[in-house]
Amino acid sequence: GKTLTFEPAQVRAGVALMRDQETGSLWQVLTGQAVEGPLFGERLERLPSHYSFWFAWSDFHPQTELYELAAG
Repeated sequence: GKTLTFEPAQVRAGVALMRDQETGSLWQVLTGQAVEGPLFGERLERLPSHYSFWFAWSDFHPQTELYELAAG
């Protein structure tokens, strides 16, 4: 597969969209489908993930370290 870099784009009709920096295509955040641009109709590969609130995560994983991104 091809590596894409995403950035927040906009919210359209209540749907959050992100844009890939490589082609400028717009993607639905929740479905991972390109809705506009050169990659229209493509879908991102789903990867296993876990959604959690920080307070819950830190209770079960107290060894977790956070790093702040450097400005610039």
